[in-house]
Amino acid sequence: MLAIELIDVKKYFPLRGRDKDGEKRIVRALDGVSLSIEKGKIHAIIGETGSGKTTVARIITGLTEPTSGSVKIDGKPLYSASGKINLEVRKSIQMVFQDPYSSFNPKFTIARSVSEPLRLHHIKFDMETISSALERVNLTPPEDFMARLPHELSGGQKQRAAFARAIIINPSIIVADEPVSMLDASIRANVLKLIRELNRNSSTTFILISHDISMALMISDNLTVIYLGKIKEQGSRDQIRNNPLHPYSQLLFETVPTLDSGGIPDVTYADIDASVRVHGCSFADRCKFAKSICFETDPELKEVEQGHLVACHLY
Repeated sequence: MLAIELIDVKKYFPLRGRDKDGEKRIVRALDGVSLSIEKGKIHAIIGETGSGKTTVARIITGLTEPTSGSVKIDGKPLYSASGKINLEVRKSIQMVFQDPYSSFNPKFTIARSVSEPLRLHHIKFDMETISSALERVNLTPPEDFMARLPHELSGGQKQRAAFARAIIINPSIIVADEPVSMLDASIRANVLKLIRELNRNSSTTFILISHDISMALMISDNLTVIYLGKIKEQGSRDQIRNNPLHPYSQLLFETVPTLDSGGIPDVTYADIDASVRVHGCSFADRCKFAKSICFETDPELKEVEQGHLVACHLY
C-alpha cells in the first residue's frame, strides 16, 4: 500500500526578466516528479543543494502548493482542485526541520512546544501524553526536560524533542529534512538510530531528505536521487548501493570520503541553476558519458530491473 503518491508534480517560481530566448525566467524547482512511497518504509530523497529535494518535502507537508500535478496521502488528495489543503489528510503528516536551534519558540517550555500539534488540532491531552512522547525519543526521565527552555538543551536533545513533537499525534508520515546535518558527528548516529526505532515500533513512514548518500544508505529502505527538479534514479537501498546506474548517483558516491581515498575526494562541482531551460538531460553538461542525444532529448525514467529505475540514455 502506498503512503504517498506524487503524480507529475511541478513547482515553478517566477523570476524577474527574461532569458536569452526572450522567455520569462522561472526556477523549475520540480519539473514533473512522479514518486510512489510505500507505507511503513524509510524513503530517502537525495541530491545536492538546489536539486529540489526540500521542495518535495514542503509539497508533501502542505507548506508549498505545487504549480501542477497531484499529491495523494494514503490514497486521498492532499490538495483540492483549487489548491486548498485537505486539513484532515494534512493532520497525518508531521515534519522535523533541519535546524533544531530555530525550530522551537525560545519562550516555550519543552512541554509546551511538544504539545503544540495537539493544541493546533484541538486534541485533548494531559501531561502523561507529553511524558510518553519524550520517553519514546529517549529524553528520560521526562520530568527533567518538560519544564526546561530550549536553550537549556543540547542540539541533540533539541532534535529529539522535535521528534517527540512530531510523533505526539501519532502521524502516519514524518518528513525529516536534513535532521542530523547541524548536529555534532558524535551524536548523529544516535539520532539516525532513533529514526529507525520509531519506524520499527510504530510503522510510521519516514521521508528522509539529505545531501549525504552514505548517511541515507545507513537507515533507508529505498532511495530517490533527484537533480534539478527531476528524478534521475530510484531503487532499494541495496540496488543503489551495489549498482548505482546514473552518472549523477555515481558522482554522489565519489564525494563520500573513504580510507582508500586518503581523505576528502577531489570532485569538481558545477553551480546548479534551476532557472536555465534545458532541452535535453539536465545533467548532460556535467556528465563524462554525455552523447549528442543527451543534449537534445530528456531521457524518460525507465525500469532496468525490478524496482530499479533510471533516467539515462546509457540504458
